[in-house]
Amino acid sequence: MNKVRMLAQLGQITLAGTSAGAAVMGHHMIAGGGSGESPNRCLVDMAVGLGILPDVIVDQHFHNRNRMARLMSAISTHPDKLGIGIDEDTCAIFEGDGLLQVMGKGTVTVIDPGEAHHPPLPCLDEATALPLSIHNLRVHILSHGDRYDLERRVVLQPGLVS
Repeated sequence: MNKVRMLAQLGQITLAGTSAGAAVMGHHMIAGGGSGESPNRCLVDMAVGLGILPDVIVDQHFHNRNRMARLMSAISTHPDKLGIGIDEDTCAIFEGDGLLQVMGKGTVTVIDPGEAHHPPLPCLDEATALPLSIHNLRVHILSHGDRYDLERRVVLQPGLVS
């Protein structure tokens, strides 16, 4: 797997995944959890992914299954990662130059916790999970043709290259 990861990161091979195949691309991956609740640390089950895109946590069927709170919950436990929520019939293309480009009918949601903060909250169990307070979280909703600079964490204007 290290060879595949290296070749993908060098841009020598192209990898693609839908549904769980997209979620497994990060080092930290969402393995399950609830939908449609308030963000809380017990809402999401995390596992180790392939690490192809080590700086992101990907969630799929995003708006179709109301998974915003789930991805926010995952990001709250890994605030150094970007959250990427991909809708059905939509593709997030991670280009070798550090750009993400969106293609398809839906949207890609980028959750950037770079300047966010929240008070620590212990997770007792699923039945007593308390909602999270998260402040200064940046959220971008990108549609077909939009591009996002993963390193600078900014949306690019049409026609601009970083």
